[in-house]
Amino acid sequence: MTDAQTHIDGKFPATEAKIEVEKVNTGDNGKDKILTKLKGKLIIKNRQNLTEIKFEDHELEELEIINCPNLTKINVGKNKLTKLDITKIKTTDGTDAGDAAPADKLTELRMANNADLEEASLEYCPKLKTLLATGCTKLKKITGLDNLKEIRTVAGVDHLISYIVSEKLDYYKEVVKYIRETLGLSNDKPLPKKPDGSLDKDKLKTDMENKIAGSANSERDQAKQEAQTAKAELTTAKAEKTNLENQLNAIKTELGVGNNANQQQIVAKIKELMGRPTSTHTDYDAIKSERDNLKTERDTLKTENARLKNDNKENVNPNTLRDNTKTNLEK
Repeated sequence: MTDAQTHIDGKFPATEAKIEVEKVNTGDNGKDKILTKLKGKLIIKNRQNLTEIKFEDHELEELEIINCPNLTKINVGKNKLTKLDITKIKTTDGTDAGDAAPADKLTELRMANNADLEEASLEYCPKLKTLLATGCTKLKKITGLDNLKEIRTVAGVDHLISYIVSEKLDYYKEVVKYIRETLGLSNDKPLPKKPDGSLDKDKLKTDMENKIAGSANSERDQAKQEAQTAKAELTTAKAEKTNLENQLNAIKTELGVGNNANQQQIVAKIKELMGRPTSTHTDYDAIKSERDNLKTERDTLKTENARLKNDNKENVNPNTLRDNTKTNLEK
């Protein structure tokens, strides 16, 4: 077998417009004709001139194509693909690091007879006209089928249509479920019908409009009520704020700290008042002065008392008293 990546990178320059490799039994072993099949994983990227790829009847296992914006045809039929990634054939910034963008030149995809392929994405192939996928017996998921607005040729129609119908059916079920929930209908109650049993689209439209409008009116009324409540709460809050400001100003006046006093100054003044003695006097400074005067008077009296005691001691000296008494007796 021939390693696919090694052969393509080595034999086909980046400027090549077409990459086609055919397995032959005899002949020259060149770039487009080889004696053994291509095998393994293959990444083809950053080939601005590439318009066509053909690897039919090989044993490729994975193929990824990145940033080949002019590619129009891909043929990978009859391989052993388990992965086919063509979501980034074109990128947003023209490099292999860019995000996926619609490959608006790809018109043909042939991937038939890849029995192990389980999934494919056509999400970025809006211009696809030919799609061949017969023999892909394990194919379970094909995304982007709704984007194929220009599809003309489809092989394996029954197999592919089942995916389209399944996706559409799930979508319509979700739509009907939403309509029922919006109208408040139970599962056993049908949508509006005409006398002939067909869907009454006009009545359904009117019912939906009325329901949505009613819901909008209800939400508007609720919002209006909430706004009024908020306004009333704001008015109350403003009144409470004004009341607190008036109380604070009254406290400042009573403390004598002035209207511009801050919290720290007010607290300091309160602590100062708490440390003063209780008295009927209103002038603390006068009380303090009276106390000092009384202390001075007390000290003066103590001094005078001490002086008098000294004088008395001198006047009643025991020796003097004995001599005086003896003299008087002798007389």
